[in-house]
Amino acid sequence: MVVSGCDSPLCNYNHAITSSDVSNVLFKLKARKADGTNNLMSDALINSSPSMTVHILLLFSAILRHNVSSDNTLLATLMPILKSTKKCLNDNTNYRALALDSVLRMLLDIKIRDKSECVFRSSDS
Repeated sequence: MVVSGCDSPLCNYNHAITSSDVSNVLFKLKARKADGTNNLMSDALINSSPSMTVHILLLFSAILRHNVSSDNTLLATLMPILKSTKKCLNDNTNYRALALDSVLRMLLDIKIRDKSECVFRSSDS
């Protein structure tokens, strides 16, 4: 379990990360999504054994406690996506970029957003 206090006066929530938190985040991952850097599919984590959540928790604990992660978690692969087949295929403005992020980074992002939603408020909610 990763235990950290919140410095925000707006939040009274305990921001500890547990293995059940990791299990809950795994269910929030979208299926059939590819990792752009490690060729890891989200399904591999979604359908993994319960012992995998402990290993993911240990990884997240190390990242958060030591404030260090591997370069692969920061990398993303940008894929060009065609906007319209009716326009010129050689025109750069006819494409948009799709970022394929690390699946483990996506997991950590979801968990941090869930644990910090009392601090990071949106006008959309």
